[in-house]
Amino acid sequence: MVNKFEFKEDLWAEVEGALKERTPAGYKMAVIEANKLLDMTLKEKGYPGRDFDDRLLNARETFSNFDSLKQAVGKAKQILNTFDYNLTSVEVEDIINCYKQALMDLTEGFGSISFTKRASLFFKYYVPAKIKSVKFWIILFFSFLLLVKFLADTSWGQQITQFVVSIVRFIFSWFLVFVLFIVGITIVVFATFLYFEKRK
Repeated sequence: MVNKFEFKEDLWAEVEGALKERTPAGYKMAVIEANKLLDMTLKEKGYPGRDFDDRLLNARETFSNFDSLKQAVGKAKQILNTFDYNLTSVEVEDIINCYKQALMDLTEGFGSISFTKRASLFFKYYVPAKIKSVKFWIILFFSFLLLVKFLADTSWGQQITQFVVSIVRFIFSWFLVFVLFIVGITIVVFATFLYFEKRK
């Protein structure tokens, strides 16, 4: 029940108020407000993360049904990103129940997390994700360096470079011709227009 939650009842009342409208717009607003309330609660409980997705991931062990919650959050994102996206009353009920259970998991079962737990979550989920991202850019950088070395120091690389450069020059030259042609046509049309205007 809502009155068991530790967050302000008026915040959840906005969700229920939107549901009572029984309109597509009301259903979407209910999901959006529930999503905002979940993120607010994650912040208040001290779960680390750069954004909502990070905080949700760091709290994954807190939730009794994380997979269903992820699907509900996915629906909320679709609502935000797709103007004409609509939900049925059954879908909305399932989504809101997921958010309600998630909020109950956060507020009733665990409360605010300790500094030790927060640090543990940070190093368990956030740091590995950052390391993975850094690894990707390092691999990309060294791959680029190897490609440059191959193109510069091998006969095959030099031939490929010359071939690519010739194609670029060909495309650029025809593009330049096309632009000059368009400019010429525009000048002719404009001059013709001025000529007939003066004769009136």
